[in-house]
Amino acid sequence: MALNPDDEVVWIPPPEADYSVIISCGFSGQLLDDAQWPGKKNGTHLLHSRLLPNGEKLWVLWQYCPTSPIELDMLGAARRLTLQPGMVRFSAAEADSTADSRHLIFKDFPDDRMLVVLDAAAG
Repeated sequence: MALNPDDEVVWIPPPEADYSVIISCGFSGQLLDDAQWPGKKNGTHLLHSRLLPNGEKLWVLWQYCPTSPIELDMLGAARRLTLQPGMVRFSAAEADSTADSRHLIFKDFPDDRMLVVLDAAAG
C-alpha cells in the first residue's frame, strides 16, 4: 500500500518533563468507526487509520504518559553502553562531551507479545 503524497504530516508536540509520547499501532475489525478509535476513552489521540486489503483496520495512536521505569531502565542501559570504548555515537556530540546523544533502543517482551522502541533525544 503506497503512501499518498497528499497525506499531511502530523507533528506531535514534545511532552513535558518526566513524560513520554507513546505511539501505538493496533488492528481491529472494519466496523469500528474512526470517531471511536481504540483507547479514545483512555486519552489516546488518533494519528491515522487505514482499512487494509484483508478487511482489518490499522490504527496509529499516540498519547502522553509518565515516563515508566522500563523506559528509564532502557535509557540508563543505553547510556552505560555508549560510554564503553569503541561504541559509535549517533550525534554530533564528541565522546567527552556532556551533551546528551540520541538513543534508539529496542527491547522485546515476548511474554507480553510486545516490542518497545525508545527514541530518546534528550536527558
